[in-house]
Amino acid sequence: MAMLCDHLPGGAHARLLHGRNRPQEYLDPALWTDADLLSVVDKVIPYPTTFAPGMPALLSCRIDITLKDGRVLSRTQAGARGYPNHPDTRDSDIEAKFLDNVDGVIAPAIARRIIDHVATLEEIADVTDLMSLTAKPLRGDRP
Repeated sequence: MAMLCDHLPGGAHARLLHGRNRPQEYLDPALWTDADLLSVVDKVIPYPTTFAPGMPALLSCRIDITLKDGRVLSRTQAGARGYPNHPDTRDSDIEAKFLDNVDGVIAPAIARRIIDHVATLEEIADVTDLMSLTAKPLRGDRP
């Protein structure tokens, strides 16, 4: 629960104000003192909850948003996508998330090469090429 408490307000801020929740939204020091972020942080109150029988407690979550007019918007997710109880995550979903997370950090051509290497990981004898793609410099083209 402590980890959830530490990042939930920032995650809510990223999703509400930026429409996405990527590592970049957590790593920019300017956002740590952002007035909009702090206004959301003060309104996010994590609390423990129970889930319906058969629903996994690990990595499940519920969020309730109370609007100014009193309406409450709620959503419950049974475990994280890709987790054993919710294994239907497609490779294309994982690739899209990877590309979104590395956007602005790794050049798109290099990110695509990383995806290609990982897709054939079981067939390659040496991961040196893959590792070199993940090392600095992370911008620009590589051979």
